[in-house]
Amino acid sequence: MANDSSRRFLSGVVEGFYGRPWTMEQRKELFRREQKWGLNTYLYAPKDDYKHRMYWRDLYSPAEAEQLVTLISTAKKHNIEFIYAISPGLDITFSNPKEVATLKRKLDQVSEFGCRSFALLFDDIETEMCPADKEAFSSFAHAQVAVTNEVFQHLPEPDTFLFCPTDYCAAFCMPSVNKSSYLHTVGETLLPGIDVLWTAFSVVLHVVSRQKYNFIIEQPKKESSEEEPMQTDPGYIPGPRENPLYTAEPLTLDDLMLLSQLFYLPYEHGPTAITMLQELNWLKSNSDAAGFGPLAPDNSKAVEWRTRADQFDQMCEAVVQMFNRLSNVPNRSILYDLYNYICDIKSGVSMARAYVKSLGGLSTPSVQPMNDDPEPWGFRGGLSGEFQRMLPSLGNRDLFRQPSASRVYTIRPYTPDDQSAVQRIQNEMQSEGTVLAPAAHIPDLLGHRLASGQISSSPKCAFLLEDELGICAYALGLTEAKLAMTSNKVSTPRSLWCKPVYPEVLLRDYPAFITVQILPRVPDPIAAKRLVGNLLSALRANGCRSAFCEFRQGERRTLDFFTKLGSFRVLDVERLPKHLLVMGTSL
Repeated sequence: MANDSSRRFLSGVVEGFYGRPWTMEQRKELFRREQKWGLNTYLYAPKDDYKHRMYWRDLYSPAEAEQLVTLISTAKKHNIEFIYAISPGLDITFSNPKEVATLKRKLDQVSEFGCRSFALLFDDIETEMCPADKEAFSSFAHAQVAVTNEVFQHLPEPDTFLFCPTDYCAAFCMPSVNKSSYLHTVGETLLPGIDVLWTAFSVVLHVVSRQKYNFIIEQPKKESSEEEPMQTDPGYIPGPRENPLYTAEPLTLDDLMLLSQLFYLPYEHGPTAITMLQELNWLKSNSDAAGFGPLAPDNSKAVEWRTRADQFDQMCEAVVQMFNRLSNVPNRSILYDLYNYICDIKSGVSMARAYVKSLGGLSTPSVQPMNDDPEPWGFRGGLSGEFQRMLPSLGNRDLFRQPSASRVYTIRPYTPDDQSAVQRIQNEMQSEGTVLAPAAHIPDLLGHRLASGQISSSPKCAFLLEDELGICAYALGLTEAKLAMTSNKVSTPRSLWCKPVYPEVLLRDYPAFITVQILPRVPDPIAAKRLVGNLLSALRANGCRSAFCEFRQGERRTLDFFTKLGSFRVLDVERLPKHLLVMGTSL
């Protein structure tokens, strides 16, 4: 977008919702009202126009083309800029030149209708690339930008060209908007003249130009009406390493039975819905048995938890598939009457599904989080509301946020072969200044002795966090700190090290001990929280009811992490050296 004063401020309406679209007559009336209100833009992106999203490859039929030509000309008559948006992200193979050519052909057709402004939308899609795209692009953002730039250059100087990123609001950006690698790639590689759509916390969309322009497009509530879907004629056949076509499967009798179970009676749930609620409650109440990594055959509780979690996930998947198939039924009148209800239950089930995955240590989907302190009216009614009320209402802003798709973490038990790696983490934290280097007048910490191997962790109470580069964090525990403090298994003369002398009352009230160190290259707090949670669960399984941890005053990063966990509090310990701090928690 040219950086000059002639560029007008865009303000208007986005028709981009799911469900019943507006009719052509409603859109024409919208243009009249926009002109009256002083607005100047309309973005055409109804999710129920099959050829906008699901079957984006198909050209419009003569009858459909006539409707769009009339709509575009009516917009111009009222001085409204008509922006045609297309959403190919469901199943496009970015690296296939034929796919890009098909996208160009589609926009060329719309250009012939008289449209001069366009938008490419990549919202509400999966971020996993197919094998062919992984070989061609270094990231999902690079794939999107490459296609967007090529399409932009193909069009003959569009009046406006917008790009909607997959991370289109702050809640989806990991670890934050400023540090999102996805947004950095978009901002650095999109061609000048392409502006980015951005959604604020309300229903306001911002068009953010990298030339420092800011434009606003407001999205009003949709009215009740109906329009038959535009027909399609799929012909593209993807290769074996490319994205499969997004297909609309027919509704089944099982889907209808499930629908009736989810919406049984006004104050009564069907058997399937009751089972799902009971299973979610059991999985939540017994989450300490979830475990990570391979399970021992004799760990019957963990095996049962994982089995029931898998069964719950299958029930949730059945709801999602029912929603998908029902969303594509030919009878759109029935769909539009049911859509708000089935969308609501799908949202509640998806949040519950993500919560159970997080309990099991799996990556969670990008789900819109609740507020940190939700208002009562923010809760839904019916079955969806019951699912929502069973989920954590505080702290779930972190629960439903996942790290970048390129970062995968593994939590596993510590083994003696890992000693050198743990020691390296401790040394690295010291050398980078995160931990103050030991001084003669500061006693050696119990956690340092654990990390260095001078004393051993209690059985099954030591865990590691790994990423693609190797071990990046550790959590080590002792079920009896007092007993461990009296041991010294290495040959170092006792005069060369000294341990803090903790009072008996501390060791009585908090007998267990933990130490945790996390390298700065771990930006995601969820992985670290799960690491600590696994250790605390192991201590609890060994009969411990409380634990403490120790810090030097300079360990700001680790201290901040434990403070944000919420369950640890600073303890008032008598005769503690002034350079030390102790926190404790109940298990």
